Amino acid sequence: MGGVFIRRIIFDLIAVFAIISLYLWVEPPIFIVAQLPPFPDEVKIVAKPGVSSFDVSIVRRAVCLTTRLLEDNYSLALGHDIEIILVPDAFSYSVTLQQDENLSRDVSLFQGSHSFGTTNNNHIIINVGGIAGYNDTLFVTAHELTHQYQIAEAGQWNRLNWLMEGMADMVAAQVVNENTVTHGENEVNKYRFSWLTALRSSHDKPNLKKLDSKHDWLLDFQNNGAVTYRTAGLAVLNLADSRESASFRTYMNALRDGVDAEQAFQSAFGVSCSAYNQQYEDWLANNL
Repeated sequence: MGGVFIRRIIFDLIAVFAIISLYLWVEPPIFIVAQLPPFPDEVKIVAKPGVSSFDVSIVRRAVCLTTRLLEDNYSLALGHDIEIILVPDAFSYSVTLQQDENLSRDVSLFQGSHSFGTTNNNHIIINVGGIAGYNDTLFVTAHELTHQYQIAEAGQWNRLNWLMEGMADMVAAQVVNENTVTHGENEVNKYRFSWLTALRSSHDKPNLKKLDSKHDWLLDFQNNGAVTYRTAGLAVLNLADSRESASFRTYMNALRDGVDAEQAFQSAFGVSCSAYNQQYEDWLANNL
């Protein structure tokens, strides 16, 4: 009788160990940074019905970390109030974009089925219910909040859209890295590798010349989906590898002062747009 009991305990322990091992393989342990900077006064979070308090807490964490990163590392300032609206699903996301943000029906439906976050004027709308994991929620929030800082520094822009979108992805990767350490790896390098993997598996590899204006960007995104963002993210990561973080602020301030985008780029980064486009294409050719 005692032997049967012991064997049952051993069997149960093996089963529990197997479940825990499977979980850790699917979702590696996340070690959270203990100290957070204060939540910025300019930001308000509005959670629509159906949004969990846990999702709200992740977004709050992302806001604190993104604010500190952009202000300390990039010398950027927000300077205006923003509202982050959290919705529980894709339907609520599309409805909010159309009815509350006054976007067209076609744009709202497209965003609802192709994205999880949208920046519109001083609002950020995030479909937290559609985002798969903790780090992804951090990433989307940081990406959209970076756009608010870009608007504050540069005003509106319609050239070199790949630079602004790629910067938002780069900052988002850096925020995830600041928040989590998974198996001692650098999260930014993991994003770099995954973005490069995505480009390797894509049949149509967009180049920066096709991601210039916002119209160009949207058209390419409609055709290529996430590959468009991966192309821009890698381009900006590579650009930032050999430049000071303050170069991005220099570029955006020049735009605000009315300088042409290509001239602002060369002044800020020390290379012409066409020369960097070629450098990036050469780098992709050697790494894809």
